[in-house]
Amino acid sequence: MIQRQAATGDRASFFRVWAAWLERRALWLLAALIIGYTLVYTAAAIAKYNAYAMGFDLALYEQQIWNTAHGRWFETSVFSFTNNALGVDLQLIEAPLALAYALAPSVYTLLFLQSAALALGALPLFLLACERLGYAWAGLGLAFAYLFYPVVTNTNLYELRLRSFAVTPFFMALYFLETKRAGWFYVSLLLALACRTDIGLLVAMLGVYALWRRMTWRFWLVPLAAGIAWVGLSVFVIVPRLSSGSPYLFTSIYYNLGSTPSEIAQTMFTRPIFVLQQVATPGKFEYLNGLFAPVAYTALLNPPALLIAAPTLALNLLSPSRLHWDLVHGYSILVTPFVFYGTTQGLRWLRARAPFAFLRGAAGLALLVGVVALAAAVSNLWWGNAAARWLRRPLSPRMALAREIASQIPADAPLAASNLIAPILPPRRYLYYFPGNQSYGASNLKLAAYLLVDQTSANDEFRAALDALRHDPQWRVLVERDNFVLMQRIQ
Repeated sequence: MIQRQAATGDRASFFRVWAAWLERRALWLLAALIIGYTLVYTAAAIAKYNAYAMGFDLALYEQQIWNTAHGRWFETSVFSFTNNALGVDLQLIEAPLALAYALAPSVYTLLFLQSAALALGALPLFLLACERLGYAWAGLGLAFAYLFYPVVTNTNLYELRLRSFAVTPFFMALYFLETKRAGWFYVSLLLALACRTDIGLLVAMLGVYALWRRMTWRFWLVPLAAGIAWVGLSVFVIVPRLSSGSPYLFTSIYYNLGSTPSEIAQTMFTRPIFVLQQVATPGKFEYLNGLFAPVAYTALLNPPALLIAAPTLALNLLSPSRLHWDLVHGYSILVTPFVFYGTTQGLRWLRARAPFAFLRGAAGLALLVGVVALAAAVSNLWWGNAAARWLRRPLSPRMALAREIASQIPADAPLAASNLIAPILPPRRYLYYFPGNQSYGASNLKLAAYLLVDQTSANDEFRAALDALRHDPQWRVLVERDNFVLMQRIQ
């Protein structure tokens, strides 16, 4: 008995020593995590770019930011219904990004900014966890889990996602909500709203959550009103005005429910069984598991926190396209702050109500936080670490060849380009997507003076569109080499 007590005492002493060491150095270790993540994932993003594996969206956003940096605010050319990015979505975040881009005009700047923006989310999460759980080492453990969370790492390396820049502001908003600092809470919400229209729905739900918590009107009425107003202003005023009256673009994602916002809403209320059938599929259950398994399902212990993310989850789950409900394409990144908020609140709840006295103490909390951190790390490795995958990829020789062929195109000439080629070319004022799709109109091809495409992995629609141009007397082939085709419109 005496030996058992001595062993228990030794373990307790060992834990206290290490806990005290982590408590004193938590901020330094957090800074190392943030800096390390930023450097590694910036390098991985650049490696993916140099491997000739980034898609057209990166070129789209760089063009808009490049135009803004040159005084043509939010100008874009890829859409057939508007020449202003605000005619597609309220993405005001491009203005401060343009300032940084003007200082260092390179696509690498944008890749770095996305990595840094996601990494910085670890800081307010750390502060939030310290506030709710009482220990800096607990905040450090959850920050580690966040930086290994598969949705974060995969989004970071999927081209450029403006949603990424709303993650840290949402973590800040949650921290200032808990610490009841209204002014900074509002600043955080404004930063988040600047990223996209649909963020207004999350802001409104944050107000509903604050109302449920019986907080003062400053924490529930303001975000509720501001979120609803933001969505209404975007969908019904600004976007239609700048898009020649075209319907809100992103409603086309939900063609299974209707063709306009009103039709979609009508389907939601009048055909609930049909709507449920759109959501209750095996693939979407796997998607939900992918959101919660990396935090050891602890976020489920606090459902009200997760309900803040209900609009984004609903939009993702209602889509018939898998890219909206996987862990790769970045559409779930806005769920992340609320998953970790739910985890923080869930651990606090579990600690207070644990049936075993051990779990209610500091050592028990350390065990719980350790389980979450381990689950995040294992999930990241299980689904394939995004950084490791791309850092091993060599520079693509096709990238150099594409740039060599593109050097024959005048820098100011309107250009249509295919998916992988567009991001590796210097930005230009007039860029179009070939062969066109639901978002990027095929009709824009008539505005292009040159066409540069890569036929590798082309589908039947792509080849048919290219063959049509080969037989069009208004176009001639200038270069055809190793599946690259450069064509010029005959004036």
